Amino acid sequence: MERAREAFAHAARDAERDSDADGLAKAALGFAGPTFQSYGEVDGTAIELLERALERLPERDGTLRAQLLARLAMALYFADDAQQLAALSGEAVTMARRLGDRSVIAETLESRLWACWAPDADRLREGITVASELIVMGEDMGRADLLTFARRWRIGALLQLGRVDEARNDIHEHARLAERLNQTYERM
Repeated sequence: MERAREAFAHAARDAERDSDADGLAKAALGFAGPTFQSYGEVDGTAIELLERALERLPERDGTLRAQLLARLAMALYFADDAQQLAALSGEAVTMARRLGDRSVIAETLESRLWACWAPDADRLREGITVASELIVMGEDMGRADLLTFARRWRIGALLQLGRVDEARNDIHEHARLAERLNQTYERM
């Protein structure tokens, strides 16, 4: 993982030197990596790189801009900045919907789930709505990764709101899918 981050950091430096905004955005996304890469910690270097990449992209709708906003929102989750997380993820989802690219919409909805994960009933209800949309998208797009991810989030939110029977149904569906896909982590 560290060698990959070094390669993305090098690509980011080259893109900045060459004034290549798209190249910098792609390198920043690669450097930040998937959310599990820095789960539980504030990755200041990734946050700084994502912010620099956003500054250099034109301020208009675009796939890279929506992805950067979403990934920056997720990177800020552990920085305890709920307002910025909500604003960035909301902007990312709105932009992705205008662009109409379902895979980008799904990616930005993931960031919205992070913004909804808090001990607040309204945000948890929004998270259930977002997770439900991702489940439908996962089914329509044939993306098991979206199905397992969204169900996991929805189960947690349902349980926090005391909606145990609904959570039980999702737990059953989630376990069945994880078993079919042989996803050990998701079966836990």
